[in-house]
Order: sequence, then C-alpha cells, then structure tokens
Amino acid sequence: MRHLETFVRRSVFQLQKMAPIFAPYAIVLCVSLVTCSLVAQEPPMPMEGEMVPPPEMGKAKKLPAEDKANPFAAEEEEKPVEADKPEVAPSESPFARVSCGEHTILNDTPPKAAQRKENRPDDLWFYYMHGVTDACATPVSWKKMLGGSGAVEWLDNEATLVTPIKRCDMPAIRIPAGKTLYFRKPILSGTSQLIGKTVRVFVWMKGAGTGKGGEAWMSAPGFDLVQNSVDGQRVNERKGTMKTRGTFPWHCYYEDIFVGESTTKSTEDGGTAEPEKAAAGTLTGDQAEGLGEYRGQGVYLKLYNPTSGDAWFSTVSWEVVTDENTYAPDERQDPNTGSMAANPRYDEFSFHLCRGMGRIYPWTFLKGKAGGALNVPDMTRKASVDAYVKHCSQVSAIEFMQSASLLASWYHQGAMFQLLPELEPGWLGALRGAVCAAQDEKTGLWTHSNRAPSIALTSVILDRFFSGARVSRKDRVPRKTPWFSTGDDKVPHAEAIAKTILSQQREKTNGKRTLVGGWPKLAYNSIPSDLTGIDPTLSLAATSSAVSVLRRIRGQVGRSTQVQIDRALRQAYGFIMAELVTPEGLWVQNSMDSSPTSPAFIAEFLETMPILEHRVVFNLKSPHVSVEPVRKGRFTFSVDTTTSACVSVRIYAVGTDLAMQDITHGHLVGIVQKGGESVQSMDPFLAVASMRAAGRRKWGSVFEGRCEYTNSKLVLSRVGVSLPVTRAGQPLSVYIPKSGKIRVFAAAVNSFGEESRLVQVLYKVAEPDLADAEKKDETTEKPEKQEEANAEEDAFPM
Repeated sequence: MRHLETFVRRSVFQLQKMAPIFAPYAIVLCVSLVTCSLVAQEPPMPMEGEMVPPPEMGKAKKLPAEDKANPFAAEEEEKPVEADKPEVAPSESPFARVSCGEHTILNDTPPKAAQRKENRPDDLWFYYMHGVTDACATPVSWKKMLGGSGAVEWLDNEATLVTPIKRCDMPAIRIPAGKTLYFRKPILSGTSQLIGKTVRVFVWMKGAGTGKGGEAWMSAPGFDLVQNSVDGQRVNERKGTMKTRGTFPWHCYYEDIFVGESTTKSTEDGGTAEPEKAAAGTLTGDQAEGLGEYRGQGVYLKLYNPTSGDAWFSTVSWEVVTDENTYAPDERQDPNTGSMAANPRYDEFSFHLCRGMGRIYPWTFLKGKAGGALNVPDMTRKASVDAYVKHCSQVSAIEFMQSASLLASWYHQGAMFQLLPELEPGWLGALRGAVCAAQDEKTGLWTHSNRAPSIALTSVILDRFFSGARVSRKDRVPRKTPWFSTGDDKVPHAEAIAKTILSQQREKTNGKRTLVGGWPKLAYNSIPSDLTGIDPTLSLAATSSAVSVLRRIRGQVGRSTQVQIDRALRQAYGFIMAELVTPEGLWVQNSMDSSPTSPAFIAEFLETMPILEHRVVFNLKSPHVSVEPVRKGRFTFSVDTTTSACVSVRIYAVGTDLAMQDITHGHLVGIVQKGGESVQSMDPFLAVASMRAAGRRKWGSVFEGRCEYTNSKLVLSRVGVSLPVTRAGQPLSVYIPKSGKIRVFAAAVNSFGEESRLVQVLYKVAEPDLADAEKKDETTEKPEKQEEANAEEDAFPM
C-alpha cells in the first residue's frame, strides 16, 4: 500500500511538470486508484471518548517586528498546548496496552516489529520523528530513573501524553527555563551485553514558549545520551539533534547511541573486573523495570531546557537497532513537506537543511507555510536566501556551517531530481553574492556573529561553495563536484587566507622538545589572531580545519606560499600523532585532555593529509632487501632497517610488462615495519587502519561515509585484510604466484608516507631436490592444495 501511494505521488508530480495540460486528468485517475485501494482496507476502529485532533495547519501569531529580530525563529501559537489526561480505553479498544510499572501506555496499533515500515500514514510524521515509531520499544519508568528523591520536584501530574496515536497516563517531566535534569539511574545498565551494537532511545516532548533569547542551535529543549563505564567514566556521548523551539505539541524524538567498549574497574584485591562481570543484568523487556538498580555502568539520559518557557518530556523507551528498524533516507522523508527534519511542521529552516535530502517527495517546505512548514519563510525568493545567509553570518557560526553552507548542494540536487519548487530567477547568483559578502577581505576568512574571522567556517565554505577548491592528490585526477558550486570556483583572496592561517600556527614544548604544528583552540572559535598566542591549548578541531583550508587553496597561491603550506602540513601531522593520538590508536581533542572523549575531527584530518598518497622523494635512502631462494612461490624477505630513516619498507610485485612509473599501492604484497608496536611507529597505512579500528570499537562508525579517499586506499592496498605485515624488522614471508614471471621492488617509507625510489629485489628460484623430484604430483593426489594455491594466486593480481 505504501509503495502504491509513493508511486502515485511521484506520477502526479512528474506529470504536472512534463505536461500541465494533462495534469488534471492524471490527478483524477491517480486519486481514483488510491481510493479503490483504501476501500479494500479495513477502516480503523475509532476509540471511545473524545480524540485529540491532529495539529492544525492553521495560523501562527505574528509578533511585532521589534520583538522578533530573527525572521527565521519559531513563531508562537495563540495559546500553549494543553496537557489533558487520556480517556480510559475499554477492553475492546483497538489500542494496544503496554504496562510500565503502575502506568499504562496505549499504542494505536499492536507492536509488530517486522512490519513497522509498512502502512505508515502521512500523518504519522506529525507525531513521530522521521515516521519512526516507538511501538516496539521497551518503556522505562521516570521514577526508576529519578531514584525516588526527585519525583516531586520534576514530575507534573497535570501533564500526560495524549495524541490520537499514543497515550500514557504517566506524569510527564517538566523542565522549566534554564534547568537541566541529570538522572541518577540509567535507562540501560547491563550495557556489556550490547557492546558493539546501537541502541535507539525515544522520548516524547512538547514545548510552550521555549528557545527565546539564544541561538537556534543552543537554545532548544532536548535530550542527550551518555554511556558510562563500570567505574563511572564516560565512554560515549550522543548530543540530541532535535532543535524544535517555540510552542509545539507532543512529538516523539529519537536518538541513536553506539554502545562502545567499557574500561575495567579496579577491585579491592588489586585485580580488575571486566565490565560484563561487574554489572551483569538482563535486558529483556519483562525485566526492564529493574534496570535502574545499577549505578555506574549504563546509558544515561539528560533532559534540558536552556533559555525560556517550559518543556515537557514523556514516555522514554529504548530498542536495539537492527535491519528491521534501520531506515534509508527516503524512508525517513516526510510525505507532507518533503523534509527530513525531526519535526517538519514546527522546525526552523536551518534544521530542514541539515538533516539530509529525501528524493521521493517534492521539497515543498522551501515554500514555507504554503508548503506545510510553519516556521520557514518563503525560501524560493532571492531576498529570502540573501537574508538567511546574512542572518547566519551575523548571528551563528553553527547555523552557517551546519545549514546555510548546504544551500548550493540543495539547489543542484533538487534541480537534478526535479524536487525543487519554482525558484525566482537568479536565485543561485543571489546565494553566491550573499556568501562572498560575508568574507573579510583583509584576512580572507569568513566571519560570523560580528566577531573575528573563523578558520572553521572558512573551511566549510570552501568545501561547499567553491568546488574548484578540491584537495589535489598526487595519485588521483581531480574530481569535479559541480554540486558544490555557485558559479565561479576561484577562491577570493586566497593569498590573504593562507597568510592569516599560517600566522596562527603555534608550537608546544614537551619537556626538552618543542613541537610546531598545532593551531590553538581560540583560533577555531574565532578569537582575534593577536589573542590566539595566549592560548596554550592546541586543538584537533582547529588544526584539522586549518590544514583543510591550506590544502584547498594551495593551487591558487604563489610558489613561496606553497612551500610554507607544505611545511605546515608536515608539522601538523607530526604534532597530532605525537601529542593527541594514543599509542593504541585513539585520540583526544585538545592538548590539555587526559583521555579520549569524542570521535570528532580525526577522520577529516587524516582524509586531508597526503600521508596515503603515492609520493616519491629523493632524499630518503632506498632500502637493502634480500630474498631467500624462492621455493614453490614462497618469498622470504629480510630487510636491513638500520641504515635508513624509515618506519617501514613496502614490497611490490608486478608483471614484467608493467613500467615502474605505473606501480601503485594496489601492487603491494607486504610491509616490513621497523617498529610497529604503537601507531606512531607504524607504516602510515597501518597507523590509519589501526586508528579506524580503534575508533570503531569505542564509538562505532568513525571513518565510514566521510573519508572516501582514505577508505579507497585501504581497500586498494588490502591493509588490515590480507596484506602480510611484520613488526620490529622481522622477516616477511609472502606467497607470490608465477614467481618466474614477476619483478619485485621495495621502497623505504617515512612517517609522513613518502617513499624512496624503488629498488628492484633480485631473487633466485630454488632448484627442486631429489626427494621432491621423486614425489608424485601433489596436485593430482590432493586437489584441495591446488585450489588453495589458486586462491592465493587470485589474491595477488599482477
């Protein structure tokens, strides 16, 4: 049924664009098809008692201009949403009952996990973020999480969840302006059973007059998730992405958190206890009420309302994310507005842009109220896009970086898939003019909030508005990205940008050693350059943004500036690896941090760096490699690592007809490392692979989806999969088929990923001894060995 509705909508939309004269007839025909299909379905039974109607598409009260400086903020409704108690459902009600302690939850449909994506009506998005329901989730009582002592202060007995599709007689939590509630006990305590999995937490929320007096990204009510280890240390944290402000009715939001590996806890006898043994507990739905009994280890909830009004929260629940409840982007798109915002009807424009693009329904939210988005101006006009960019540049760097910077991509993708409403002619040119107007000509950087220029904002703008500012790779032809363009791709004031950023690079003294290469935290946060020198904290975020800008503009500056950029990149990589990356492959965010707290920024930093590019330098000495006589295709390489300033030696094998200049990382057959015990002493390929694996164990997906070049090089080289590797200079044994028809080369590699000139490794094929000659053909008697040899041969294509 759902697929038929989708087909009908797309058919009507395409017919309206291609043949307006036939559109009325097409609409009549398609509506008839839907009507016939709907008649075949059994109509839902009405619940006894008065039903709460869906929120109206009605009028929103306009505030006086002097009271509303931000035209993109949420408007107030005529009166706050009232909280009524639900009617008691009779036994024959179609609502499915779920118990949560002494309270009852009513869902309009029974929880059928395998069918949750089917038959989702359009109005489901009025109440559920992305149309993702909590009918199959396990509810948790507020009182269990509060621990009893805070029930009187936080529970509002007059506020309960009442909607046409879900009801709960549990009192809601009320968070007044400026308050934050940290629960004493977790939603989930036995998280050791969930390590490596993702948990989804649902919370219903409504607001009255919330979000006044602050930036949109910082003032909305919401919730965060925090995972603690057995000893109370933070393992992972997930900031809530819901940003609905103003006055809005009950809406169900969700957030996913990856359950990472926990640390161990010291015991009284001096040993250690594994997390799964220290806080064992069942996670079944029947025993969910007891989850709050554990302290320390678990997933905790934090509720907040930063600035104004009141926010209510109700009916928290959780479930494990599996294939059944993983939704593709198009499955999360609101059919009413075409948006993928958390609350499309009430969210502001910024939060429609930053949640991704669905490609099934037209993007009518760009028309504002006329398209079903009550708090969005008519963004089809040039004046609106100019005002929006100007507003972001004057008010919020976060809005500019996370939302406004996506406008060019929205324009090009929408035009390609015919999803845009009709835009005023010259719309894209107006966008470019507004973006360029926000640049500071003296420093070359982009500004925000009437503060100093920002390295972070400049990095995002170059990435998303100037497709010509792509990172140039030594081993890849530049790729065109016209969807990140507003016309002219030449970066204005490129020399000024480079001069400003290079001047903010700082050094750090570690004992007797001075390291140059990091950028201070204040530079990322747009503090004037004359004050960044007083900041002793060197930041991964600031350094990542700085090197990203430098690499993007390198091709648009003079030769002397290019030399300075190259030196700065080398210094930055050395600083990050030495000071912010642990030997095990995790990383901290700032030079003053004592332990890893977030997966942010390292993936982008490594993607920007040239460490995985195939680059040859002539000041690195070629290695000395010897090979034992080759027997049955088995090579054993011995490498003298004491005579070269390298971290590893890479072994390549190619056919006799391949030119040396055509050898790539795809021809690698093994790596001998000089050290290899820590990521700092590893070959750069192995260091990046180790960091990616360590990040995945702790935080889930870190590199996937955002590091196309890095991931493609790791796949090409087979690092971490099937590539033979040794440590501490140990001999390397490799099977290479067709040993008499291949050439073997070796290159030394430094910590920055640069290689020496290739040197050919000469070898001899061992003569078969008499015993071997008298043996029968092993491939005839044991065909499985031949199959194994064939498999190895396929693993090393020449």
